[in-house]
Amino acid sequence: MPTIPKSKPKNYSKILDILNTPAAAKQFSPKTYINLVGEYSKKAYDNGELSQKEYMDIVQPLFGDTGIMATEKIKQYDQELEKFATGGRVNYNQGSMDPDTLALKEKIEEIMDIEGVGFGEAFKQAMRELASQSKQND
Repeated sequence: MPTIPKSKPKNYSKILDILNTPAAAKQFSPKTYINLVGEYSKKAYDNGELSQKEYMDIVQPLFGDTGIMATEKIKQYDQELEKFATGGRVNYNQGSMDPDTLALKEKIEEIMDIEGVGFGEAFKQAMRELASQSKQND
């Protein structure tokens, strides 16, 4: 039987040291940053790298005024992102305004409604029907 090396011990406190820098705080969204600090402090505590007091010093402030400030930062961040959430193509929900594309869309919806088939099959059938109509018109 082959000898399997022992797994290396995890060192979560190094990750906490990295997270405890201004650069790390700026790198992540507030919610992600708080989740990472909470997750890795719990792992470090469970791994015996942090004492109970050290762990509580990290986690306990999140339940007081610091937690309220963190919640506000998360809300502000989400509101800031929401300002940009309207991007994308104009009238995207209406689809393309190209007459050929609109005809295809309507044909697909018609086939799906009448025959009760899925989108893929309705698309194939609509393409065949529109292609045969196009040949007849030429």
